[in-house]
Formats: sequence, C-alpha cells, structure tokens
Amino acid sequence: MGFFYVVPRHLLVKLAPFSSFLTSSRSVVSVQVDVDSTVPMILETGQLARLADGSAVAKMGATAVMATVVAKSRSVMQPMTFMPLAVDYRSRAAAVGRIPTNFLRREIGASDSEILTARMIDRSLRPAFKRDCYVDCQVSCSLLSLEADATVADVLAVNAASAALACSNVAWNGPVACARVCLVDSRPVLNPSRQQLEMSTMNLVLSVGEDCRIVMVEAGGGGNGSCSLEQLYACCDLAVDSAQRTLVAIKQLSARAGKPKKSLQPIAGQQVDKPWLIDDELTGAIQLYASATLGELLLDKDLDKMAFDERVANLRHETVDNLRQAQCFQEDQLRLFDVAFNDLLKKALRDQVFNTGRRRDGRALDELRPIDCSVDLYPSLHGSALFQRGQTQVMCSLTFDSRQAAFRGDMFSLLNSGGMVKEKKFMFHYNFASFATNELSSARGIGRRELGHGALAEKALRPVVPSDFPFTIRLAADVLESNGSSSMASVCAGSLALMDAGVPTKSSVSGVAIGLMSKQGDYRLLTDIAGIEDFFGDMDFKIAFTSNSEVTAIQLDTKLLGGIDQRIFRQACERGLQANLKVQRKMDACLQKPRATIKPNGPVEEQLVVGASKRSRLLGAGGLNLKRIEARTGVQISQLDETVYSVFAPNKQAMQQARQSLDELLADNVEEQMLEFGAIYETKIVELKDTGLMVELHPSLAPVFVPNSQLDSRRVAHPATLGFQVGQPLMVKYFGRDPVTGQMRLSRKVLQQIGPAEILHKWRVVCETCESI
Repeated sequence: MGFFYVVPRHLLVKLAPFSSFLTSSRSVVSVQVDVDSTVPMILETGQLARLADGSAVAKMGATAVMATVVAKSRSVMQPMTFMPLAVDYRSRAAAVGRIPTNFLRREIGASDSEILTARMIDRSLRPAFKRDCYVDCQVSCSLLSLEADATVADVLAVNAASAALACSNVAWNGPVACARVCLVDSRPVLNPSRQQLEMSTMNLVLSVGEDCRIVMVEAGGGGNGSCSLEQLYACCDLAVDSAQRTLVAIKQLSARAGKPKKSLQPIAGQQVDKPWLIDDELTGAIQLYASATLGELLLDKDLDKMAFDERVANLRHETVDNLRQAQCFQEDQLRLFDVAFNDLLKKALRDQVFNTGRRRDGRALDELRPIDCSVDLYPSLHGSALFQRGQTQVMCSLTFDSRQAAFRGDMFSLLNSGGMVKEKKFMFHYNFASFATNELSSARGIGRRELGHGALAEKALRPVVPSDFPFTIRLAADVLESNGSSSMASVCAGSLALMDAGVPTKSSVSGVAIGLMSKQGDYRLLTDIAGIEDFFGDMDFKIAFTSNSEVTAIQLDTKLLGGIDQRIFRQACERGLQANLKVQRKMDACLQKPRATIKPNGPVEEQLVVGASKRSRLLGAGGLNLKRIEARTGVQISQLDETVYSVFAPNKQAMQQARQSLDELLADNVEEQMLEFGAIYETKIVELKDTGLMVELHPSLAPVFVPNSQLDSRRVAHPATLGFQVGQPLMVKYFGRDPVTGQMRLSRKVLQQIGPAEILHKWRVVCETCESI
C-alpha cells in the first residue's frame, strides 16, 4: 500500500517562487578561448551559485575554479580612502581526492598558498574599481576540481573572478585577464605543467586590462636560476598576448549573460552623481588655509618621516579649526575633510615632482636613499645582517638546522601548490612590528601582507642558494624601522646574512622598489620610493637582481585605473637594474663574497656508514640506542639510505660526544670476529619467549634470538615444550648474520640431522681453535 502526504495550500504558495526560479532560471552560457595549442579554457555562467550577484566557472581540462561576487550598498556617511573589497580563495580537499589531515577532517583556515592566491586575485581586480565605488564587495573563489598533471589553478581563479565581476551587477572598470608563462631551457612556455614549472628558471604570472595594459605581475626564478631582462620581456609578451585572448572571451561572456550594473547609493538620499560630495567650496577653503604651508613642508628636505608626519598632522588640525571658525561650509561636511586634504597633499606632491624634478626628501627622481649595512651582529647567531636604507631598517638573522627541520607539506598542499616544493630546506619569514612605524597594536598572528612580503623575498633569494647545501636554512627578517620598500630591504639583508653565515651562494642579491606618478598623460618614474610616495603614487614595482644583472623576483602593483603601459614596465625594469647595481656596490663594500666556512658556533653534519650487520646494534630495541645517544648528546640522527646515516650536531663539541658514543656502540667485537660460519657452539639459555629463545654466545656479546622454527625439526609452540630452562646449555650452529636485518642466525634444528659424534668432533675443533688464539 503506497503512502502519500497532503501539503497545505499555504505551503504551496510559499514554495511557488522557488519552483518558478528553478523552471525559469537562466540558461548556461559558456565561451571558449584557445589560450594555447593543447587544452582550451572554458568560461561559463548561469549554472552554479545563481543567487549571488555574479558567478562564473573557469575550466581547463579537468581543473575547474568557481568564483562568486556579492556586493551590498554601504552608507557613505563615513568616506573611505580605499575600496572595501574582500577576496578569499579556498581549495577543497575533494578537488584533489583527499580528506583533510587535521583532527576535524574538514577545511578550517586558509593555508599559505591559498592566502597568496587570494592576494594575487585581489591585486588583479582592485585597480579596476573606481574611487567612488561605494559598495562592500566580496569575491570568493573555490577550487572545484584539480587535474593531477595540470598547471596550478591560481590563474584560473583570477580569470574566474574577473568573469564573475563582468557578469555581475557591480560597477567596475574591468574586465582583466591573467596568464602564466615560464622559462624552460631559455624558451617561454605558456600554461606550463607541473613538471615544466619544476624545471623552469622563471615563473611569471601577469594580469592585463584594456589595450594590453599591465595590471599585476608576480614573477620568481624558483630554485633553478634566474633570467635576463630580454628573457623576461619575451615571457611578458607571450603572457600579454594570451591574456588578451582571455579578455575578449570574458567580454563576450558578459555581453551574453551580464546583468545591468547597480547605481551607487548617494549620501542621505540626495540624487548626486558624486557620492564623495567634495565640492569646489570645500576644496577651495582647504587650499586657502593649507596650501602654502603644505608646499613649504614638502620643500623642507631636512624633515624626516616622523617630523614631517607630525607637522602634517598639526596642519590638519589647524585647518579644521580655521574652517570651523570661518563657517564657510556645513558642519556635516567635515567628515569629508580627510579625503579632500589627502587629495591636496597628493596634488602638491605630484606638482613638486613634475615641476622641480625633486622629491619630498630632496632626492632626484633616480637617486637612492643613503645605504648602510653591517654583518656579524651577535656572536651567537649563525649569520646576521643589518640593512639600512633611509629610514627603513631591517635586521635579518639566519639559523641552520638539520634536514628534519625542513618544511614538508601534506599531499593536499603539494597538489594545490603545483607539487613544486616537496621539501623546503630554505625558508624566509618576514616580520613587521607596529613599532617600526611608531604605532600601537595588539599581539596578533602573521598577516597577509607579512606572508606576501616573505614569499617575495624567498623567491628573490632561493635561486642563489645551493640545492645540495647540507643544512636547512631559515632567514627571519625583522623590520625595525619602515619608511617604504621594507620587503626589498629584507632581500638585501637576507643576502648579506647568507654570505655572513658561510652559505656558498651563487651571487649576491639586491632589491629596489620603483614608483610612478602620472599626470595628464605624462609620468615620472621614482627610484627607491619612500612611504609617502608609495601611498600617493600610482605604482609599487619591486624587482630583485643578482650581481650578474639577472632577475630573480618581480612584484608589480598599480593603482591606475586600467593598469600601466608596457613601455612603462620596461622602463621600470631598466631603472631597477641601474639602481640595483648601485646597491650591489654598497653591499660589496660590507661583504663581497660568502665566508669560506660557517662560524665556529655553527652546526656540524657527518655521514655515518653502518653495515647491515650492525644496524640492529645502532638502533637497539625500538630505536632505544639511537634515542639514548640523541638525548645524551643533543644530536639528530636520520637515515639517508639503507646503509648511510646523517649525524647532525648543533656544535663541534656535541659531534665529538656523539662520535665517541657511536664508535663504542659500533666497535667490532673480538669475540664476534672469531666466530666461524658453519661452526657449532655451545650457548647458554638466558630467556624463554613465546616465539623462541634468547641465548648467550659469549659474555661480551649481546644475547641472540633463536626462533622456534630453528629449535627442532618438529613444529614448536613454545620452547618449554622441549624442556628448555634458563641457564641450560644449548648446542647451535652459526650461519653468520642476516644481510637484511643484521641479526645473528643460529640453528639447533640442523644439528638433529648430524650424528652426536660429528657434533662433538666439530665442537672440539672450534674449542681448540679458540683456545690457541
């Protein structure tokens, strides 16, 4: 008999809108772009996450990334100087056929690779938003599927996010498109596989906007080397060409499935086109009271960062008081004062650069700040360096450790990151404390900015670190003072610390940041930008070079709507090369080449060859002997292959103690050397076990195990069934040591096939030989 349910009419009415949504939903719209000659990229929308303001899926082969966009109008009663954009990228474990390895067996926090990918997406999208875009916008990207041998999914995530924004109702000046090119055997390769990434000498990810303008660049030499500027330009040309084809496809997708764009929410319901409401009256009043004094402050090159910031803050307060006394505007307009004042400061700074060719601190446009560097700061450190450039100061300390201290990601992390780093023996960690800018902050964990700067510095230095160096290396860069370009100062300090520690680097590495200020179609490049030039400038272009003028790392961020021209990018590279040559000369004056050896307080590593016959003696029961030596001497012993062990000691004294203990443990015993293969010996039973006997060949030798299978020709369940007792003598035949386990092989069973007279004769011969020796 069947069952059925009666649904009330009011529930049917409530369910009707959802049913209508399912039947009248948009059809799936997809476009295909041939980014290379192998696998095309497919962008589609209309199937997943249809309740979001925008959604899209980017697929290439079996790899797929979904991006969603949600935007909510916000109150503009408190104007902001930045776009409230939040970007998140997550890799689902199911995408790579794995279960998370944490205790809860589910995805929890974002990993380092996910955070770096989210930053890459953010840096690609943010320049396409206009200043007056007053919506809270959240872009979420999820890895749906990952092909085992395909390239990394971060480029797909950028393109999926751009397509989702293009098809959404959020107003922006996109789209943008992204492509990856690597350099394999001096040849640019588009959309490389994981194997090609591992062999590459340059890994370039580039995002472009309209008219082939560059929006974002992230490049690193990896662990296989660096490249020249000409090779870098070839990679950029190929990446721009591929990204332009993707850009056209995103436009086609938006034209076919895009939503009408939202209008901005004005203040207090007023129908205005400019939600910032910075009218000419407010701007003119601020210029009247602050313009002259501000110009004097910008021309005073003797003011350092702290003095200049204090004078500007005082000028802000004085201008507010003057405006309030003058009553030239409504009181509620004061909330826009900071925005208008910053606009005035930005304009005055740019006018000074364009009109005088000088910057706020009096430098020429291509002039570096004063540089001072030193090494060997504290005797207890394995390596250390202090790099000062202007008012940016970074102290970098280096630590050596054993191979076991290397970073090892789980299988899911390896697949998510492209499988390029299975064991990372070189690490760079960047720390930025609040006191570096004289600010207050509570204790917190590492932020996205710190993680990104550390990853950039690691890319810059990794190509010069030898891959066969015996120790794990950790560089910790602490920013003690900051007035711009702290990440590039960390690269310089890290290179000096490596050489101070005695790491045989292939060359030294230096880094510098190039800025940009544009004005009505004209522009000026600024070498070694300070904090105020970074804040009010249009570009932050970080580039690192070796002493051989080869590029090891690049990071480009821009604030210009639509990006920068490729001509500006190449000029910035050339300017960075010339600036880094000057930095290299300053660093060479401090330390020109790596020290010949590591410092006396540095660690020591030796290799120990242990034959199969002595392996059990080294390990002991459950590794007890090994653990005892490690606990007593402080060394770390790890197995490299079947017979070779690595002994790592924190210093020479610990190595001497460990070597003495190992020599005593592995010393050849005289009595064991006298044992003859196939000879018969009388032993003494010292212990009965369920699986066999422990017998003593000689008081100076460790007891030897004789399994039940070698006690009698019959099947033996327990040695007691044969009448054996502790202390009883037992005749056995010696068969040497097992080549695999190294254990002695003794047998009583084979003696049952030999007559008693022959046993007695062989035993007497052995005894006479031992007595004569």
